[in-house]
Amino acid sequence: MEWFWIILFLILGLGLVALEVVAIPGTTIVGVAGLLMVGYAIYETFADLGSFAGWCVVGSTLVVFAILLWIFMQSKTWKKASLQTQNTGKVNLIDTEKITVGATGKTISRLAPSGKASIEGQIVEVQSLNELIDEETDIEVIKIDGNKIFVKKLTK
Repeated sequence: MEWFWIILFLILGLGLVALEVVAIPGTTIVGVAGLLMVGYAIYETFADLGSFAGWCVVGSTLVVFAILLWIFMQSKTWKKASLQTQNTGKVNLIDTEKITVGATGKTISRLAPSGKASIEGQIVEVQSLNELIDEETDIEVIKIDGNKIFVKKLTK
């Protein structure tokens, strides 16, 4: 195999591996193909051009790969590809002094079987056990399990 083909396989292989790292998430056929191309070029160098040339290609390939990796880590590629927003959602933070079993409130949304309710001035996520409860219905807390509040329709 000539130097032209060896260098071409190395460049294409390193390009595919770089594409895998930067643009395509996970391990895909692109990265595997890149590694196979680099491996084939190194194998052919050892087989056709001898041990010295083979080790020179291995060394230069590792140096080029390390330089590419350093360039990718230093550039803003990762900032462009990564998620920059923060999740502002939260689970129920239950004030156990205000919301206790027996506390009453009113549904804000329909409970089918879960939804929002206002209990003792706090808006929280609640769940009914086995009934659908319409909005603006008076409810009573029957059970608190961790951060889940179970309610039932208040009978008048």
